[in-house]
Amino acid sequence: TASYQSFTENDFNKMTLDVKSAKQFLIEQKNANPDRMAVIGASIGANIALNYAATLDPTIKIVILLSPGLNYRGVATSDTITKYKNPIYIAATEGDSESAKDSQTLCAKINCGENLKIYSGSNSHGTNMFSESLNPPLQDLIMSWLSSSLPPM
Repeated sequence: TASYQSFTENDFNKMTLDVKSAKQFLIEQKNANPDRMAVIGASIGANIALNYAATLDPTIKIVILLSPGLNYRGVATSDTITKYKNPIYIAATEGDSESAKDSQTLCAKINCGENLKIYSGSNSHGTNMFSESLNPPLQDLIMSWLSSSLPPM
């Protein structure tokens, strides 16, 4: 049985291949439209999602980063974020101070402006933000942003 606790930095960086496989599965088995693909990741998954889209698959139309970091277990984003040329949305909470700070740093590198949401009054991290009473609710914010940012069908 594998445990993430025994993963090396190299193992974490190879997780971009998992994203590639997931995309292929969606296209081949679920008839997903490859022209309307977005990738959403949380915590280290945010870093992996960004690195996948920026370095392996420029066809990804949108990346959404929930509680990203500049470097989680060797999965760095500081340089990668400038390589991705499509829209990026970033969300974190103020109480998750390291991720909030890193989110602001990443946003500043690409001038993401209004595509950054730092929620106050919460210290949730990653997918835990979905179970909080955030205003606006994170899922509403994401769905609204996706519907206005993805190319038309």
